[in-house]
Amino acid sequence: MSDDELQQSLARVREAMDVLSRQFQSRLEALEAKGVGAAEIKRLGEGARAMKDSSALYLEWAQFYAKEVGKAGGRDGGEVEEDFLDEGAEGFEGFGIR
Repeated sequence: MSDDELQQSLARVREAMDVLSRQFQSRLEALEAKGVGAAEIKRLGEGARAMKDSSALYLEWAQFYAKEVGKAGGRDGGEVEEDFLDEGAEGFEGFGIR
């Protein structure tokens, strides 16, 4: 597997996790519009945020590992995107999360 293939795989995983986070947010908004209680919305929002944070950690490690694999293969491993995940990005703030 080439470095480019690793980077493409990471990009696909990042996009899938972004889509999942947006879907969770949309679902929370729909539940809130249906009148689901604030405590339940907060609980579900915290779970969605935990998933987002967990995926961020996983992807940060995967990005680092891909770079290290490139170095071990005699390449520079490519540039690591410093801000490829923005933890401050829009998302679950309206649901009592950060």
